[in-house]
Amino acid sequence: MTILTPEILNLVVPRPIIEVVRYRLFPLAALGFAMLAVLPAAATTIVPAADPGELALDSEAVFLARAGISRVVSRPSYLATTTELEVVSVVKGPLSSGSVIEVIVPGGVKNGIGWVVAGAPKLESGEVYLFFADRDPRGRWQPRLMADSVLRQAITEDGSKVFVPLEEASRLSRVGGFGHDASLVPGPVNKEKFIVALERRLAGKPGWDWAPLVRDDGSDLY
Repeated sequence: MTILTPEILNLVVPRPIIEVVRYRLFPLAALGFAMLAVLPAAATTIVPAADPGELALDSEAVFLARAGISRVVSRPSYLATTTELEVVSVVKGPLSSGSVIEVIVPGGVKNGIGWVVAGAPKLESGEVYLFFADRDPRGRWQPRLMADSVLRQAITEDGSKVFVPLEEASRLSRVGGFGHDASLVPGPVNKEKFIVALERRLAGKPGWDWAPLVRDDGSDLY
C-alpha cells in the first residue's frame, strides 16, 4: 500500500487543479459588472508547501518585482492575464535586477467573455510583489501555487516594509494535511527578516520559525 505523503502528493499534483466559471457580460455594462461582483468562482485546489522555505526550494525563482501593464490573452479554451514585471531584486533564480519579464495567471475578461479563477492573484500596476515562480512550457513565468506564492509589499505606519498575503489566497482549497486552510503566510511579515529566512533555507539550513517574522502590532498598512 502506498501512503500519499505531502512529498508524494507534490509529485502527483505538481500544478494547481483549476476550475473556472465562464460568464458573458451583458450589453448593460452596469448590470454585467454587478453580476460579476456576486458571481461565485469554483474552487482551485493546490498541494500547499509546508512553509515558505519549502516553497522557495521547490520554485525555479524567487524574486521581488514591480507590476506594470496587464493584458488579457485568449486561447481556444481559456483566457489568461499577462502582466509586465520589472525585477527589483532576486533571491533565487536566473533573473537579474532591472530586467523586464512577463508573468501569466489564469482568468480575465475579453470581448465580453470572462473567466473567473478562484485563487488567481490579481496584480495592481505600480505595486511591488514577492513571487515564488516557475516557467511554463513557453518560457513564461507563473506563480507556482497561485496566490499562495505571491506576497504584496506594504509599508506600515512606522515606515517598516512588510510582506502581506493576497486576499485571493483565501479562496484556494488546500490538500496535504498541514492542519489548516489558511494562506501560506498568516499575516504581515517583516520584509528583511523574511528574505533572510528564505536565504537560510536555500542555503540548506533546516526549519522555519514564524516568531521573529510576523507583525502583530496592529499597524495600518499603506
